[in-house]
Parts: sequence; structure tokens; C-alpha cells
Amino acid sequence: MAERRAKIIWNSLTTIAIFAASMKFVTSFVKYYVSNLSEESFELIFSSEIPWNWKEPIGYLVAGCVQFTWFYGGIYIVICTMLCFVGFCTLFEAFTLDIGRNLLDLNDNIVEAHGHFKSERRIELYQQFSKIIQFHSIARDFVDRFSTAYSLILLIFFGLATTCICASLLSLNSAFDAQHFVDILRLVIYLFFMTTYIAFLCYFGDEVHTRFETINYSIYQCCWYEFPLEMQKLQITMLNVAQKPVYVRGYMNTRCTRDVLQTIINAAFSYFSILRGVSQ
Repeated sequence: MAERRAKIIWNSLTTIAIFAASMKFVTSFVKYYVSNLSEESFELIFSSEIPWNWKEPIGYLVAGCVQFTWFYGGIYIVICTMLCFVGFCTLFEAFTLDIGRNLLDLNDNIVEAHGHFKSERRIELYQQFSKIIQFHSIARDFVDRFSTAYSLILLIFFGLATTCICASLLSLNSAFDAQHFVDILRLVIYLFFMTTYIAFLCYFGDEVHTRFETINYSIYQCCWYEFPLEMQKLQITMLNVAQKPVYVRGYMNTRCTRDVLQTIINAAFSYFSILRGVSQ
């Protein structure tokens, strides 16, 4: 399942990025030959200093290949970062599924005993419950450590996403006014790429939170009244630990949830509306 997710994400985002970057490269050559070999038809994939004359076919071809390599390398790093994030989130989900199954098996064993526990069986169930609690604590701590490692990356991505979506909307508004349909298509693809990227981060982060909340619900739903007394004490310990919600988060308590995705998009549209009003 995780491998299939990774392939879908990699293929879709890579295709979108390459298509968006190559559009300006191809349309520049089309404009060059349509406009009677005008050197002003050439446009770089992104603005940068080129130490040679790139406003002629051979120079532009070399500059385009160099810029495309840089662009693809940056996209490769960004997508690999996201795939790493998705892989760890899938691992956390597997942890919660394992904990849920173990809790269900423990609950079934206790219900089948009908309150009659031999000493050996009581010790066995106590050890089984202790291992579940230990694994639950380790899984929560693993998520916290991962959030600490990714906190700066998430904060940068969320900040860049808000800025890029806002800037793209402003450029898209100008492209609509000028009726530059190629630029409109390129900007729409870029907006889709940025929104999809952040949506993946928020979706998988929110799935981790939801799965841990499901574990908490399973703890509450256990037949605790049939547990031996020493196991009831252990359950109280597990409930106290489970009260603190688990989030994949960045700096400034930026959580990877669907609500944060909506907040980012709303903020980008708000900034776009303010800047468009000022420019007019």
C-alpha cells in the first residue's frame, strides 16, 4: 500500500512539474519562429543571471537545458522530502493498527475468561497489556521525535505555500487580463502542484492524528470492568498518556491537519484580495 502511494505521488507530481517547466521552453521557440525570429520571444524558465547570450536559439537551448536541470533537481529534492514524510506517516499508521489489534485480542481474551483467571493466565495477560502500553508510548514518542526533525521543513513549506499560492493568484489575475492563455495554463498547473503538495502533507499528518484518536477510543471501549484489579490500574496509566493528542507538527505548533490546509488556502486568498485591491 505504501509503495503504491509513493509511486502515484512521484509519477503525478513529477509529470506535472516537468510539463509546467517545459511549456515556457517550448512556447519560446514557437514565438521565435512565428514572430519573424525575434530574440525577445525567448523567456527563461525562471529568472537568473546567465553568463552568455541566451537570446539566440543555441544560447537559449543551452540555458534552457541548464535551468531545466536545476529545476528538476529542486523538484526531485522536494518530492523526495515529501515521500519521506509520507513513508513515516504510513509507518505510524501501521503502529496504530498493530496496537488496535493487540487491544482487541486482549479484550477478547479477558471477556472469554468471564472473570475467572488462573495465576499463570493473570500474569500472561498483565504482561501482554504492559507490552501494549509500552509500544503505545514508544509510538507516540516516535511521532514526537519525527515532528522535531521535520519541524523546520514543515514551517518553511507551509510559509512558502501561502506565499506562492498568493503570488500565483496575482500572476494568474494579470494573465487573465492580458489573455495570455499559455501563462494561464502554466500558472494553473503550478497552483495545482503547490496545493497538492501541501494537501498531501496535511492529509497524511491528519491520518496519523486520526489513527491515534481511534486507539484512544478503543481504550475507552475495552471491558475494563472485567479486567483484574492490577490491569485496571494499568489502563488508567494508559488513559492518562492517551489524553494528550498526537500531531505531526512543525515550529510554532503548525499542525499537519486538514484544518491547517484550509487555513493556508484561506490566508493565501485573503492576501491575494488585499494585494489586488492595493494594486488597483
